[in-house]
Amino acid sequence: MKKNQKITTGLEAMALFTQLGLTMAIPIAFGVLAGHWLDRKLGTGVLLMLILTGLGIVAGFIGAYQQITQVAPMKKKKSDGQDKGKNG
Repeated sequence: MKKNQKITTGLEAMALFTQLGLTMAIPIAFGVLAGHWLDRKLGTGVLLMLILTGLGIVAGFIGAYQQITQVAPMKKKKSDGQDKGKNG
């Protein structure tokens, strides 16, 4: 049973890192592609691509921060209960 719990925890961690990576990568990629497309259509050089890439980076970090803050308290509560059992 403990072996399965470790595998489940590992899979959960892998899923979290994958989701976190996609949360950051998708807005950045969208900003680059949309900015490049708008620059070609409007003839603005690389100005819009830089602006939208910057906005994508900000959006990616905000999304990642929100995701981490949702998961972190849950993990902390689990470790608090385990620490009390070990120390007491």
